[in-house]
Amino acid sequence: MDFSYLLGYKKYYIYPNGGCSLIIFRILKDCLPAAEFEFIDDSMPETALCNKKQEILNSGAYVLVCAGDVQEILVSKCLESKVPFADGRAYAAFLLGNMIEQETVAGGGYELLEDNRVLHIFPSPSIMHYYYFFDLFCRYIRAEALEYLAHRAFLYCKKIQKQLSLQNYHLEITEGFSIHFAPSRTREIAESLIKEGYDIEYYFATYSYYEQYKEYCKDIPVIIAPWILVDFFTTKKMCLTLSGIIPQIALGRKINIGLGHTFSEAFQFSPMACKQENLHAFIREYFFGFDYYCAIDKRSQQCYEKIFKELNISTKILKVGSSRLDLKLKATPKSHKIQQFVFIPRSTALSYILDAIKLFLKHSLKVVLRLHPATLNLNSYLGAEIAYKDMLPVNENFSLDESRDIELDMLYKSIVISDSSSVAYSTPLSTLIPTILYAPPIPTFDLRVQNFGFSYDDPILHRVAFDAQTLLEIALNLQKSLNDDNEQIRSNIEQYRKDMVFNLGHSKDVFVRLLRDIHSSL
Repeated sequence: MDFSYLLGYKKYYIYPNGGCSLIIFRILKDCLPAAEFEFIDDSMPETALCNKKQEILNSGAYVLVCAGDVQEILVSKCLESKVPFADGRAYAAFLLGNMIEQETVAGGGYELLEDNRVLHIFPSPSIMHYYYFFDLFCRYIRAEALEYLAHRAFLYCKKIQKQLSLQNYHLEITEGFSIHFAPSRTREIAESLIKEGYDIEYYFATYSYYEQYKEYCKDIPVIIAPWILVDFFTTKKMCLTLSGIIPQIALGRKINIGLGHTFSEAFQFSPMACKQENLHAFIREYFFGFDYYCAIDKRSQQCYEKIFKELNISTKILKVGSSRLDLKLKATPKSHKIQQFVFIPRSTALSYILDAIKLFLKHSLKVVLRLHPATLNLNSYLGAEIAYKDMLPVNENFSLDESRDIELDMLYKSIVISDSSSVAYSTPLSTLIPTILYAPPIPTFDLRVQNFGFSYDDPILHRVAFDAQTLLEIALNLQKSLNDDNEQIRSNIEQYRKDMVFNLGHSKDVFVRLLRDIHSSL
């Protein structure tokens, strides 16, 4: 994979403006700091390709096509215009691979703490670029580019491994469990395994998260490393991971078990409004390397089974349940009045959310906005972490929730309005209050789509609105029904929970038994 012929140019045109191209632009700026970049945006006449054609030809610069589903359409437009162009995604992978190689030569960043009990791998610039590139483009570009980056990342990790060995810290794979730490999901599982005599190590994606929970990790080996590198640095034969889609760069064979993030993970592929070939590539990459994946309820099990069968995925399904839900059941109040509406968007553009919030405020409703961590992280990565605050309304009934974790007490008195966030599924089952899915259709996410025969929403757990006015009407009706002592809605969700969720109330014990059985079969 050689794009060295493009390196001498001082200017590039990026096509299109927005979406996937923003990630590529962020990478290119770091890899080519002296270069000038200009976006081609067909939505405006003055920046459209047809009107920029002569300028591009006169400049001799290349158009870097950096799209997802519409890549082929944009390539066709470049061919028709006869402008010089290249696959900007593959070029970014080439440049990023070189950047990782340079950081490898420099030695990679890490530190050993707590008498070598804690290994902290620093999140270097190139590795953070790799994370966002892989997360977005694993469904869109040729395997050659992904393999190129994975190999560069592997060599980067190998360099750190060599340096660690000089300090008598070794990364050989041994018996036991590597467990992604989550206080409400994996801590009790880990503690049960320790009591049964198994060796474990905890994995944290960030040092700040480790700092918050380090008291739970005394005397336990800890790996802190960027998510994209977790497969290399975990050292136990069995790895418990909170979600999929990790590049496989391990030194040796491990048994990987995906706990899944929430119920919605089973259905997140259903409303993806993208090309089938790209959707299937994404799903295969998502589950690649997982020997087992956990289902929380019967419906998610059925969804996984259908997807795995159609795409010939060999991952086995474990009927586990949800230890986090089990913990929440103990705290659920018997009755609770709805006092506010909490917006927690993930896929929906902030402009749509703000339009809806302003409509709610016109009706004197109390509104809370909680931006999804993935949105905040992406904004920070793109350098736009502050901009959204300038758009927020000033109103006594509006507030922005910036706490690290959602407070359960807040959810019990709220109707949550979300889209593809995990709270869309987890909240109704713990609060017995339906979530409203507010998701105006976009090119990548459309709740009207039912890939594999499954819809994202469930009529017992959700209400659905595609525009702000309908959302307001549904929200007001739901609030009235819940506050007028109408127990049928809550009763329906409670019965669903009893009938559908695996091992309700004791999922941790079942999961530990399954882990023990798998371990003994190795």
